[in-house]
Amino acid sequence: MPERKDIEERCRQYDLFHWFLLEAITYMAHLRHGGFPSPLLNWTSSPYVAAYFAFSRANPDGEVAIYAYRERPKNMKVEGSDMPSIFSFGPLIKTHKRHFRQQSRYTMCVRFKDDQWYFTPHETVRGN
Repeated sequence: MPERKDIEERCRQYDLFHWFLLEAITYMAHLRHGGFPSPLLNWTSSPYVAAYFAFSRANPDGEVAIYAYRERPKNMKVEGSDMPSIFSFGPLIKTHKRHFRQQSRYTMCVRFKDDQWYFTPHETVRGN
């Protein structure tokens, strides 16, 4: 992991943030698999793994939902530098062996505002 001053510098520079993400994604994926908070959403390419996690802790009287993510619903991805954007990572991330067994993929939503990058909720990105 880079030093804090390097992270702060990279988060303030538009072009360097992408390189920071590539360096930090392994660490954040490891945190995610360990149950720690992280800005990543964890996805799987397996419907069986998705069903397992959706139903494993479900309340018998409650509702269950399984979400699907399609990065390019119209065969293109359009974004502006000032708009929230979702970046996807995986499957070739070196982290815990569960990552490979669960066929994990990750997404992160960020926005460049006031000369700095910010993590934002995935819900801020709306597809047409």
